[in-house]
Amino acid sequence: MVNTRKRRLSSNKNEADKSNKKKLLNKNINSFNSPKTNSNIREVEFLNLSIDEQQKADWEYKAGQLQKGARIFAHFNGLYYPAQATGNSKVTSREVIFLDDKTIKYVPVSGIYRLNELSVETKVEVILFDITGESSYFSPGIIVKCPSPDDINEFYNANYLVYLERKREARQFNWTQICLSKGVNKNSKNLEMEIQNGFVHVKSKEPIAKSEFCDPIIGRSSERYKAKAEAVIINSS
Repeated sequence: MVNTRKRRLSSNKNEADKSNKKKLLNKNINSFNSPKTNSNIREVEFLNLSIDEQQKADWEYKAGQLQKGARIFAHFNGLYYPAQATGNSKVTSREVIFLDDKTIKYVPVSGIYRLNELSVETKVEVILFDITGESSYFSPGIIVKCPSPDDINEFYNANYLVYLERKREARQFNWTQICLSKGVNKNSKNLEMEIQNGFVHVKSKEPIAKSEFCDPIIGRSSERYKAKAEAVIINSS
């Protein structure tokens, strides 16, 4: 998946600072494709689950506990990005790995939205590319068709039909190309109540999220790399 936040940093930074941060970002990205040499950094890989395993991970959900490999959207700096649950958790947060740059981060339960909670009329931000295919940007849209939860293969593929508001046309997008605006966090209050009460989650009718168009995200990738400190574990040996 393309890192949608790998772009220029905030305009209030000097050019030297921009250059250094870009070099650091590129170094971090390249390091994912080479063997890890630091034994103090815990490695987490995306899980490629079978259809049955993915179905269980996505739907088996009790008292706010996400199954390892569950497909989710995790909040970071204003948007919910595609991510996968690692299965690790704290009292009020869950560990996730973002799909675009493999950053590992603990996210509050109020900042997690499960894939099977997407519904028709949910407003989203989809990732599109310019004519060169090199630069990406967000475009507002609304889901008009979801994969059937009763069709295990269809839900596994996770393709959604989205009407693009600015282009005035409907296109199919994989869930990895979809982001959610912060308006969806209205559902998070229910999640926190589930954790407090220990209830099994029952999917209720989701509110329609308010669309918030976001221009290309500035500097968020660098910010999230700083957050990687949370995933560093000192080797006990």
